[in-house]
Amino acid sequence: MKISVAVVSLMLTSPLALAYQADFIPLGVLHAGDGSEAHAVSADGSVVVGSSGVGLAREAFRWTTAGGLVGLGDLPGGAVLSVATGVSANGKVVVGFSESQSGREAFMWSEETGMVGLGDLPGGLFGSEAGAVSADGSTVVGGAQSSVGPRAFIWTAASGMQALSGAAGIWMEHASGVSADGSVVSGSGPSIALRWTASGGFEIVEATTGSTAQGMSPNGDFVVGHRSGFAGIDGFLWAEGAGSMSLGGSPGTTYGNSPVAVDREGGVVAINSLGFMPNDKASMWTSASGQVVLVEDYLLGHGAPQVTGWNLNYCGSVSLDGKVIVGGGISPSGVSEAWVAHLEPVTMQVVSSSFCLAQVPNSSGQAAFLVATGSEYAHYNYVSLHAQQLPTNQFGYFLGATGQMSGVIPPGSSGNLCLGGMLARFNRPSEIRGSGVDGTMGLDLNLLDFPTNPVQSVLAGQSWYFQCWFRDSAAGASSNFTDGAVVAFQ
Repeated sequence: MKISVAVVSLMLTSPLALAYQADFIPLGVLHAGDGSEAHAVSADGSVVVGSSGVGLAREAFRWTTAGGLVGLGDLPGGAVLSVATGVSANGKVVVGFSESQSGREAFMWSEETGMVGLGDLPGGLFGSEAGAVSADGSTVVGGAQSSVGPRAFIWTAASGMQALSGAAGIWMEHASGVSADGSVVSGSGPSIALRWTASGGFEIVEATTGSTAQGMSPNGDFVVGHRSGFAGIDGFLWAEGAGSMSLGGSPGTTYGNSPVAVDREGGVVAINSLGFMPNDKASMWTSASGQVVLVEDYLLGHGAPQVTGWNLNYCGSVSLDGKVIVGGGISPSGVSEAWVAHLEPVTMQVVSSSFCLAQVPNSSGQAAFLVATGSEYAHYNYVSLHAQQLPTNQFGYFLGATGQMSGVIPPGSSGNLCLGGMLARFNRPSEIRGSGVDGTMGLDLNLLDFPTNPVQSVLAGQSWYFQCWFRDSAAGASSNFTDGAVVAFQ
């Protein structure tokens, strides 16, 4: 994520951020296919995953503003099919299902590994599908065939695929949601909606026959789904300590509402309002209004005329803060296409404060500075560093440390190094940066892989201090430093 000098300057003068109008973006299709579907979105709404293709031959995709739709391939040996159903908080790990030589199989994808099959549960026919992934990408949940029928699973690299266990007589057949830290899972058993924790086992969140749980907030405190009855389908929102509540009906609904996702605070719920196909509608409920509204009506009323002529059929998911919803619909040209909608002014959150401010101007004539953006919550693994006002076309790298000290000027430098304690040098080949013609450098941090000795993960409660070292020829020196940025992780 690279942010311009103008944007960062705006952040510093108004620390919470850069804003723009509600927006609607069609995502297109892969390989001149006949359609695309969006199923999940990263924490900040910048990465969307789903599938696209021709007919039944679908390929999982990952979408960003900069790169557009990028196909992720599929598992070898089976039919041409892969569908992405979940994505980590930083957008770097994607999960879903594909057809392998063995049959339908859950997968995990990253740039480093490509698409990797996760296997299935012991016994029964072969088959598994991933439904969601934790914020850091280390825990995957879904459903698989087993010796006792379909069962929800939890997967980690250390333990492999394990069936969720609990009290006798209650079981989950498919998991559709997992908390950011991987400790809470939501899903459905035989006609009941459930929530699971390792310490408490299964908890019934909605006992009405025909109930399903389809999404959960990143903190695990809220679960959404629907319950069926003679009057149709009724969407519910369950909150820990408060129980389940109906979300009511929406315009154009024939059969009822089926919520699929909820934000961190339980304030925005993404809903599929069911009608006579193709008249299903993408809807949303907010705690502020207490009402269900059509997404297209909301967008038209909040400055997004691009949605004119679209029929938004369904929602796939909602971002961490509830400001971005993804889904699918029919475009004005009749194509079934995925979309991403920004519901209100979007913020780029600065999560750092500054230290080591007395830096010497570099050859650009200015003192370089550093900010960190993203989320201060360590388990979301979503922090980026942005160095600004650097000399152009120079190389450099970022430094981190567990403490700070009074500034010292290293030999050959004209700037102050203010880092103390355990040091992390982000100078591995993939981490070294160039300042380019705009005099900026950026790095997306992997909080699970800080290059200390030995390598370590960032933990909640730690504060990390950062600077950027860069080549520079000002004042007869060969290098310089930015000021410092400290992030207090929670």
